[in-house]
Amino acid sequence: MPTTFTTPFLNNSDNLIFKIDQHLHLFSPGDLLTGRYYFGHGTQSFPLGMLNTGGSAPGFNTTTPTHVNIVSLSYTSVPKSNVVIELRGGYNRFLQDFIPQDIAFDPASIGLTLYRRMPCLRAIMVCRRSA
Repeated sequence: MPTTFTTPFLNNSDNLIFKIDQHLHLFSPGDLLTGRYYFGHGTQSFPLGMLNTGGSAPGFNTTTPTHVNIVSLSYTSVPKSNVVIELRGGYNRFLQDFIPQDIAFDPASIGLTLYRRMPCLRAIMVCRRSA
């Protein structure tokens, strides 16, 4: 009978958006400046793997803190009834880390001295045997 694990996961997100409109009357009575700002901050914790693999065992979740910032500005002018001028600009920043729950685990603590902890992914060497 296979062993079944129940791995807790969570997903929470806090978001905020602001919008402001201002009639400017610089070039026409219909001049409008619009600004928007979006902020998002959240965390997910989930097993990074398929069912019935080591990725679904307790203590091996992946945590993904996420930060999002979006700013946009828009200027619209209607100098004549048949002319519309619009300028738009924006900036997006999305930052997300994937952090293993067992990041502090040292393989040498259980006798695995073959691998050293490196700040990057480990290389797996696959050699072909000659017949």
